[in-house]
Amino acid sequence: MLDFNQLIANAQSSDNLTRENAENTLFTQCSVNPSVIFQQLLQLGSDSTQSLSTRQFCLLSTRKLVTMYWSTDFESFKGPQIVDDAVKIYIRSVLLQLCLDDSQDSKIKNSASYCIVQISAVDFPDQWPDLLSVIYGAIINNGSISGLELLNEIFDDVVNDSMFYEENIGFQTIKIIIQVLNDSNLPLKAKSAALKLYHSCALQFEEPKADNYTDAINQHLKEIVILFCQLLTFDQNFTNPTSEYFAFKSNLSIDLLFIKTTFGIKVFSSDCKKKLILQMEKDLNEFANVYNTQKDLSSEFVECCINLISLASSLQNGFTNIEQINSIIDAFISLAQITQEQEDVWTADLNEFVSVETELSASFTIRDEICDFLNNVVPKAFHLYFESIISKIESQALNNDWKLFESLLFLLESIVLNLDEDTAESNPRIPVDRLLNLLNFFSQLLESKNLNNFVQLRLWLLIPRFIERFMDSLPNVKDIVKKFIFASLKSANDSDSAIVQVSSLISFTYYESFVELPSVLGPNLSFFMEQDILKIINNLSEDAEEDTPGMLLESLNSASKLTSCSEQTKSVKYNELQLILKVSSKSPDNIQVVMESQECLETLLQDVDVSTYLQFSEVCMPTFVKVMNGATENYSSILTLVLELLTSFMKKKPSDGNLPTVIIEFVFSPLANVLMISQDDGILQMGSEALSFCISNSDVASLQKYLGTILQILERLFSCSDSGAMNIGILVISVLKKFTSQLEQGIIPSILKAAAKKLVEVQNISTTENLIFVFCYLTCTNPSQTVDFLASFNLDNDGNALKLVIQKWLEAFEIIRGERKIKENIISLSKLFFLQDPRINDIVVNGDIIPYEGNLIITRSMSRKMPIKFTQISVPVKIVKLFVTELGLQTAMSKKVENECIEEALHNHQDQSNCEGVEENDDWEDVDDVLDYKRLQEFINEDAYEEDNYEETDGCAEDINDFGDENINKQLNSNSIKDLLIQFFTEAASHNTNSFSIIYQSLDEKDKKLLTKTLV
Repeated sequence: MLDFNQLIANAQSSDNLTRENAENTLFTQCSVNPSVIFQQLLQLGSDSTQSLSTRQFCLLSTRKLVTMYWSTDFESFKGPQIVDDAVKIYIRSVLLQLCLDDSQDSKIKNSASYCIVQISAVDFPDQWPDLLSVIYGAIINNGSISGLELLNEIFDDVVNDSMFYEENIGFQTIKIIIQVLNDSNLPLKAKSAALKLYHSCALQFEEPKADNYTDAINQHLKEIVILFCQLLTFDQNFTNPTSEYFAFKSNLSIDLLFIKTTFGIKVFSSDCKKKLILQMEKDLNEFANVYNTQKDLSSEFVECCINLISLASSLQNGFTNIEQINSIIDAFISLAQITQEQEDVWTADLNEFVSVETELSASFTIRDEICDFLNNVVPKAFHLYFESIISKIESQALNNDWKLFESLLFLLESIVLNLDEDTAESNPRIPVDRLLNLLNFFSQLLESKNLNNFVQLRLWLLIPRFIERFMDSLPNVKDIVKKFIFASLKSANDSDSAIVQVSSLISFTYYESFVELPSVLGPNLSFFMEQDILKIINNLSEDAEEDTPGMLLESLNSASKLTSCSEQTKSVKYNELQLILKVSSKSPDNIQVVMESQECLETLLQDVDVSTYLQFSEVCMPTFVKVMNGATENYSSILTLVLELLTSFMKKKPSDGNLPTVIIEFVFSPLANVLMISQDDGILQMGSEALSFCISNSDVASLQKYLGTILQILERLFSCSDSGAMNIGILVISVLKKFTSQLEQGIIPSILKAAAKKLVEVQNISTTENLIFVFCYLTCTNPSQTVDFLASFNLDNDGNALKLVIQKWLEAFEIIRGERKIKENIISLSKLFFLQDPRINDIVVNGDIIPYEGNLIITRSMSRKMPIKFTQISVPVKIVKLFVTELGLQTAMSKKVENECIEEALHNHQDQSNCEGVEENDDWEDVDDVLDYKRLQEFINEDAYEEDNYEETDGCAEDINDFGDENINKQLNSNSIKDLLIQFFTEAASHNTNSFSIIYQSLDEKDKKLLTKTLV
């Protein structure tokens, strides 16, 4: 007989063989009789006399076996045996007891909780109707924190909007949450758990079903906001604040912020708003005192402070008087101080400093939140905040405490980053003399001896932001820029502080972002500055790690733009090229480094002649080839970098010709070898992109001898994984364009058949888009021939290629993003539509989703398993529906812009609002919201008749059917997506193409209204 206790002990053995045998025995026994095994596991797991490790092992095993033997609704259900119903009742009961017992070890509670959520996903509510009532009882009777935490997990993973509203689970739970929050006998930890649970409930207020309960939700929100405002004023003895208090206040702030940002200020009474504003001011100053007096700040304090500032930021309209704002700025000066830990870390490691200043740090600090607050100050209050900050700077009261002064400069940098266009209009203009005096003060500070490094670097980072913010007001702004930018670079080259040096580079990129430096500096000064920057980059490159190489390359790219390549600058450009290789090779697996190095290289290669291109190639290509020759079938980060840089060389061909033959001969075989042996998807993606540009930008004669190898590469890519074949579409087009006359008869059809087969099979979205491009190109070139070709063959046993390709193409249209890609698809699908070919029109594709109409409450786990059913419609109907949907998206976007313009016009001309649009409306005939088709056609034809030379305009019907490559490019470049869609519907409606009248009548009222408003 099986000794279960011994089996569990063996399953935890450090001996691999003993452990594996025991685990296999456990699985085998469970497959024979899962009820017995589950019962034994829970008996041991709930036995407090057993060791913690044994109990946890039993619960973790239960968690794993539940998905295999509990219910067929689990995707990983194994069976065939299943746990008996009576045992299930026992299991559920024991798990709830464990989870709701606050005295249990957290590991036991967490494991039990996970099992409960798993089981409830398939059993609740039908087979576990008392689940919530048991949890509610534990919360009400015992103030169970564990019950609140369990409910939170159930709401996150199990409760859907139907359960929340129709089963009244939501408001019943909220009622209990309010009871907990009002119970003065319960600890703050229980109230924090209740607030977290409330957040999960409040998320349901955004679901579609919430529209049926709008009045009840709005009334509830007004009541809960009053309660939350009362709770926020809860006083704590700040001489010894607790982490529980900080966690409570943090969760309260999160809930209030969610309500404010989701439902607006309208649910806050005027009394609540006043109380909140006063409490925010009080809290920030209390927290500033804690920050100043405590050395070790808890994570709860930091998180609470961040959430409080975020809530205060959402209520900025309430901070309107200078006394309040001065108080907030005083608090911010303390809270934004550099801690001792930060000072030590940044001094020792410039990489940590760079990550923070370039906003790439994984951590988010109080200082970051303060910066966001000031970045988003409302326009009417900007002047008050700015005045408060600069008054404190001018008083120089904090000069002797460098940390407070650096914090104050940081606040000024943050406020001047507020570039809201409305700010300048709604605020008094700051006197120019005052701005100049402030800049002079900064200059004097920078010239003073023994200036703290952190104050110095903050000034270098602040000054370009300050100049940018007020450049329209400052006189001789070019001279000011020249003065400070050269001063920053000089101080960097004179300083032995790495963080001062790196700050000067960051500062330089700020200047470069808003000043046309070559024209401001002139060629000579630009050349000197470029050399200064290279010197600093070179000094820092040795210790550069993590995010620093990317920042150095960004600076290098900005420096490279200062001068063009010439005989005078060529040596500097060589140095830049070598720096690209040196810096990027330090972090080849860093995506930012790869992207910046590519951009930097392409800047260098811009408009260079063949001679210079070859000289640059001599610097890089030997290294590239060496790395490619050493490639194996596995991933290599350095190979990835090399392929990306090689792609830039292949893309940026010389300004006076194609890629030199000598370069093709040098790199082609190594590149081809990589593509033939690599098993890594990323390497195949980058290598095929490099090859595509190589083919496109070379002479046929240079590539002729490699044609066989190119076809072998194509064949391999067609047979590799979806992800590895991501760029195969552009490679196919490159080959077809370059070698049409060189390819033997039968090869082109073979390539296109392989492309069709791959498209139908592929699941990867990017690869699908890339392969669809092949058929966009073919269709735009010759739609009839493309249809004839696809109709002429079947794809194995799956069916006719035309049917399968069209189905996949239309299915993918909705997920294709990017303006150029959408336009290519609209043009090519329009061509297919206007062909009116019965072979296309007879194809049936998926239409709209058929909603579930049964009486069951569908849980999330059930919905994942239910097959999606669609209506079946013809291709022309599908194209129209897809285009109407896209037209709706484009109209919504343009409407948003239009509304912003209207709001601005109404703001500026309120007294004329009743007269707006009178003249324009004189030219319009009143129409109903939705026209019947005949009336719609009349309006379109009238418009077409009235337009001079309508048939010759871009996008007319004949153009859509007849244009060649030149016209396609013109269509893509000169028309918006909305223009192309309007052209399509205008032509389809005016000529009733493909019985458009019938399709139009089948559309829902919303879509008809959209077409009416757009076309008429």
